[in-house]
Amino acid sequence: MSTKCLLPAAGNPGVLLDRTKPSVAITSLVAVAAAAITVAGQLAGSAPARAIPPAPLHPPCTNNWVAYGPVIIEHSDGLSVHLNWNGKWADSTPEGATVYLADGTPAQIDDQGHPVQHGGNKLFDSHHSNQTGTAAGGVQGNNIDLSIVWDTTRPISTNHYTGTFNQDGWATGTVPNSGNHITTNWNFNAAFPCGG
Repeated sequence: MSTKCLLPAAGNPGVLLDRTKPSVAITSLVAVAAAAITVAGQLAGSAPARAIPPAPLHPPCTNNWVAYGPVIIEHSDGLSVHLNWNGKWADSTPEGATVYLADGTPAQIDDQGHPVQHGGNKLFDSHHSNQTGTAAGGVQGNNIDLSIVWDTTRPISTNHYTGTFNQDGWATGTVPNSGNHITTNWNFNAAFPCGG
């Protein structure tokens, strides 16, 4: 003699169900799930033993970083240098590079060529002018080699920028200043595009 387990049906306590036998609904759900797993496994299949890896999102740029127009070199000490760029080379227009302070104002020199502090009326004083220089150099492979001679300052000093490009066109490096013998880190404020 078998023992039946009769329990009230969910939501309808007046109906008793035999819980020793699987219901049709549960049996149907199990069959559908098993079929879905079987089909998914057949569709996915296994990858071929010698599958080709996916292509990179963009090919590496080698030796061809270029820029045109205004470029900003940001120093880790807060200064920045604004100059123009022409392809792989800095524009060598005399006094084409200008130093800017952290507050975004141009660095000033007095009528003797000595750097002066900003503030008050000195910024627009007729005896002061912007600190400018002449750039030479540019991109060499994945490297930057650039010198700026600050020919409006006295004594004349030079910043020699060296650095490298990463795979996304961002260049960083160091720059020692011949005038104060301090080395700082630098980076361009934007990535250089690959020239093709």
